[in-house]
Amino acid sequence: MPADRQPEWRRRGGAADVPPIDHDARPRLALEHHLPGRDRARVQFVLDQFTAAWAPSNLPINPAALRRAESSQGASAVRGLHCWIDDILHNNGMPRNIQPDAYKLGVDLATTPGAVVFRNEQIELIQYTPQTSSVHWRPLLIIPPQINKYYVFDLKQNNSTVAYMVKQGFQVFAISWRTPSHAERDWGLDRYMSAIIEALEAVREITKSRTAGAISACAGSYTAMALFGYLAERRELCFNSHSMLVTSLTDNVGSPIELFGTMGYVEHTRAWAQTHGIMEGRDLAAIFRWLRPDDLVWMYWVNNYLMGRKPKALDLLYWDNDNTRLTARLHGDFTDMLVNRVLERPHAMTVLGKPIDFRKVCIDTYFAGGIEDYLMPWKAVYRTAQALRGKHEFILTTKGHVQSMLRPPNLANSEYFTNTSFPTDPDAWRTTATRH
Repeated sequence: MPADRQPEWRRRGGAADVPPIDHDARPRLALEHHLPGRDRARVQFVLDQFTAAWAPSNLPINPAALRRAESSQGASAVRGLHCWIDDILHNNGMPRNIQPDAYKLGVDLATTPGAVVFRNEQIELIQYTPQTSSVHWRPLLIIPPQINKYYVFDLKQNNSTVAYMVKQGFQVFAISWRTPSHAERDWGLDRYMSAIIEALEAVREITKSRTAGAISACAGSYTAMALFGYLAERRELCFNSHSMLVTSLTDNVGSPIELFGTMGYVEHTRAWAQTHGIMEGRDLAAIFRWLRPDDLVWMYWVNNYLMGRKPKALDLLYWDNDNTRLTARLHGDFTDMLVNRVLERPHAMTVLGKPIDFRKVCIDTYFAGGIEDYLMPWKAVYRTAQALRGKHEFILTTKGHVQSMLRPPNLANSEYFTNTSFPTDPDAWRTTATRH
């Protein structure tokens, strides 16, 4: 076919030389008059999954895959087949997005100098070595999610949050959670809270500072907020600031997960966790990958199986695959925090014997949300900021869930929005926000 008569995607070429997926061109359901909004969204979500799966680029007839097989005399097809069989046997049938040996901890990742200065049954507390002639008096304590490893804050040096803070003269401490087994199935929020309180006492003793700043994300923010509520009930001032990253404590966040979060499903999940004792991090990660199937599933299906290539080494994906476990009790406690709407209902939760009223919590907080965040949509993060007392600042990035807290602003195509006003409506905030 003459070049000027070929489809645009063929003329443009590219690594895979296949037509890009046009999400807006996917079939849409004309069900506005037949199904309620949430049911219609659920059906559309399932339809989108099927449409993504049957994209021509995912099939063996992919032109680029056929050309590669021909040029390699079939070697790429054989490698792809071996890779597919290996994933069926050892990776729950999911295409790998990273090689297990792509990085080595302490050599390629998590290289900021530091040492364990305290440990108990649930945690190890890491103190990072100062790299400036003087340091800020008040320390910072990082509270990471229990379902992931702490070193998401300390990946490569060029995008390590910890390395950046240490170089700015901060005294940085980070909690590393122990990976629980079935024997620890009854470790709940109270147990984890007690561990953090012990770590905080160690930080205060080492630095001789009465107060600290906190940095948390995702499930770590749930734990941090429970801690702040408990301390507020006891009238103890231990934290003077909080950076709460990509986390919402409100319902109606608008994420795809919420579409299927009916009470029946919540109770089924709770019963499943109780039966098994723990929730494997890899199972939760697989669920999250299906929320963005084009980017997190089918792209690697094409790369690994059809093209016979190894996935590129990306530090963030290595960390994402190095997950831990969530105990059944802690999973139930986190679920209760959302279901019982503890942020809005005083004394709807009890921590270490104290009924919590989050209206008593008053901590200056820096909130970060991401426009492309599909787990914690930014408007829900904004509504959480509206519900808490204190002097707050809200930052909106153009990235997704994890990149919003890690991507250095000096990289290309990085943008964020700020606003000195704090209107009730998140859309009004964005309309008047300043783009950087």
